[in-house]
Amino acid sequence: MPDIGHELKRQALNRFQHFSGTPIISLLTPSPEFQDVPSFDFLLEHRDDICQWIGHASHQDLLAFFMRHIMDYLYTHNQFLDISPDHQRKLQHVYLQFTQNYLTSVCTAEDRHTLREQLTAALAKHQSRLASFVTELGRENGGLDFAFAEPVCSQYSPEFQQTLLGLSLDAVQVPVLDLGCGQEAHLVRHLREMGIPAYGVDRMVEPADHLLRSDWFGFPLGTWGTIISHMAFSLHFSHHHLRVNGHPEQYAARYMEILRALRLNGQFIYTPGLPFIETLLPEYQYHVEHVSNHTTIITKLVL
Repeated sequence: MPDIGHELKRQALNRFQHFSGTPIISLLTPSPEFQDVPSFDFLLEHRDDICQWIGHASHQDLLAFFMRHIMDYLYTHNQFLDISPDHQRKLQHVYLQFTQNYLTSVCTAEDRHTLREQLTAALAKHQSRLASFVTELGRENGGLDFAFAEPVCSQYSPEFQQTLLGLSLDAVQVPVLDLGCGQEAHLVRHLREMGIPAYGVDRMVEPADHLLRSDWFGFPLGTWGTIISHMAFSLHFSHHHLRVNGHPEQYAARYMEILRALRLNGQFIYTPGLPFIETLLPEYQYHVEHVSNHTTIITKLVL
């Protein structure tokens, strides 16, 4: 008997990878390709095993798998989307409904033809629910034009980031936190290869001992010698500062928490700069240095 849970996740992952390059706006249009039933022969051959698995397995693991990959998909296509906990609960319900409908069809369809029809209908309904979700999400994120804009989001080489941030490996204070390290955590891995204790946080990174999967706000900061953020935290802060329905107050509070998390003479190094808040920092406590037209270094002078 195959590992049913593992196989169902493998099939789902294949679908996520297949559709990963399609823009969010494509979810609004019913698609025969989206409704195509994956691994139909496997479902037919292992119906009894699947039904037995449904009766005994916890579906939370499968649901968490779906949520991780759909969130990655949305953020990859628009990193500035604000997907609140309430939105995430609604999205989780969309996938719960789909999982229940899809797997129930496997166990209740009377014949091969009916099974394919019911699974196709479940996928069509799922796409319809996703369309409603992303439409609502877009309206609450400044409009559909913005939500479907597909802004550029790139992974940068560690050498490029190190140069742009003016990061001297000989002088960097440890430990180092890369805030918004990216899905591949390139700079964190590079620093660790150089013998520097470095850690990363990103909402799309694969968790590890030195990597935490989280957004800006979902973890205690601790204490750091250096905190870096290349085209990450400050870019989103600036975006919310300029956005009509943004939440700059959340970012301002977290910005000050970042500075408080530095050790004495520790540094927060980031790009792009944030002149609208940098000018407000007390000079006796923080030294502000603009090392280029893009990069700012904040040094903590007193605890």
